[in-house]
Amino acid sequence: MGLDVNQKAIAKGIFLRLTEFGEGSQDTRRRALLDELIPSGEDANSVESVLQLLETARLVTASHAGLETASDRGETDEEAVMSPAETIYVDVSHEALIREWGTLREWLSGNRDGLRVHRHLTESAQEWARLARDPRELYGGVRLDQALEWSEEHAGELNDLEDKFLQASKADRQRKLDEEARIEEERKEAQRRAVVAAQALAAEEAQRAKTEAELREAEAKRASQAQELAEEQRLRADDQQEAAQGMAKRARIAIVVGVVAILLAVLAGWFGVESGRNADIAAAREAEAAQEKDNAIAAQETAEANERRAIAETLVVQAQNRIQKLGHVDDVATILARDAVEVTNVGENPYTTASALQLFREIKKERAPVLQLPRHRHSGRVWSVAWSPDGAQGAPRLATASSDGTAKVWTSPHKMIEVLDSLIVRNASVLLASDGAYGFE
Repeated sequence: MGLDVNQKAIAKGIFLRLTEFGEGSQDTRRRALLDELIPSGEDANSVESVLQLLETARLVTASHAGLETASDRGETDEEAVMSPAETIYVDVSHEALIREWGTLREWLSGNRDGLRVHRHLTESAQEWARLARDPRELYGGVRLDQALEWSEEHAGELNDLEDKFLQASKADRQRKLDEEARIEEERKEAQRRAVVAAQALAAEEAQRAKTEAELREAEAKRASQAQELAEEQRLRADDQQEAAQGMAKRARIAIVVGVVAILLAVLAGWFGVESGRNADIAAAREAEAAQEKDNAIAAQETAEANERRAIAETLVVQAQNRIQKLGHVDDVATILARDAVEVTNVGENPYTTASALQLFREIKKERAPVLQLPRHRHSGRVWSVAWSPDGAQGAPRLATASSDGTAKVWTSPHKMIEVLDSLIVRNASVLLASDGAYGFE
């Protein structure tokens, strides 16, 4: 039996429709109407010719039903009626063909889930037709989505009834969607109208409340004006009464004031004498306080001068000891002599000691260049000076503390090696140990 490509596709569709899918058991034969085997886009003659070839090869069997006689229904021959149409059923000749034919087994196993979807569609469409196309039998939801997806992938395999069933299902879904959309739109419209009505009612209530409030405000204003008028009249009466009382009171006050004026004149004379005596006493006390302040300032200046003289004498002794120890005048001795003069050479009346001045003159000519070297001077008065002949690494050191809040340490006139800022004790005395360490007391 030779079949062309189109006939083979028709034969495949026929055998798939004539197979009942087993659920946990073997597949079996399935009886189908001829109309079911004809795809909607296929020529019925082409399908019938393929069926004739398959029937000739004894692969399928076609049976005819629908011609009824009087004897079939227990009627006379005169009452015999032919059925509206002859019905043809087709099925597989032998179930062994389903079990043993390899090509058919491949067709059945290739897309089992898709075949089940198609078979359910076929049976649903037939039930829909049997029930006079009851819309309640139509597909919807996921079932319709699956059937539509399968039909798109297998275009041309649906028969006429299946195609009409799917189209009716799609139309029913769209009708329901349109109905739902219409209902939703009506709901929204009703809601919108309710909102508009509520807004109108609220506006009306607000206007009514506003009118009532304005009326109450007008009544309150009139009552307030009446109360203000009554209060004004009461105040005018009070003012008149107070004016009469005031005139009587001023008359009494005038009498009292006259008496008080006489008494004050007497007291003023007495207080004039006393105030003159108190002014003299205050002036004497002020002069005494000014004298005590001048004495305190003079005592402080004297104490500072004595302290500076003591510092100068100390520097002189240190310089002389160093000159005696070395046998000559070096930079340190020169600086000590210079600072012994400068520590007392302050203010408008310097009070340099004679020993400091004499030592300074003796070494001035010899060590003049050293005396003129730049120095890191304190910005305030020097309160304390300390000298160590043997500082760190054998270099002598000189330390000073000043009222500017700093302490400075030198190893020579050329180099200031350290500055300590913000002394806690303004007038602290600086101490310099033989190892170069310094402190304050």
